[in-house]
Amino acid sequence: MASPGPQTPQEAGLLFLKGAGMGTADIIPGVSGGTIAFITGIYQQLLTAITSINAPAIGLLLRGRLKESLALMHLRFLLFLGLGVLVALISTARLM
Repeated sequence: MASPGPQTPQEAGLLFLKGAGMGTADIIPGVSGGTIAFITGIYQQLLTAITSINAPAIGLLLRGRLKESLALMHLRFLLFLGLGVLVALISTARLM
């Protein structure tokens, strides 16, 4: 729980739904998941989470310092958001 991300099941569910919105938007031609991230207010968090997977964090991971490495990365945020995107892509792809 040291890494940034949802703290409660409700926050995790909301982030999952925002990810599902992003995944659904990615299926629609001309619409971007990034636009949905901006509209739902998580765009800056998304950029921060993506940039948190950097050389120092990976270096710690490769040296076997797993706890310290995971504390630097925003994996909980990316996990719930990514699961939402993935579920939406899989479930709505057939509609298109």
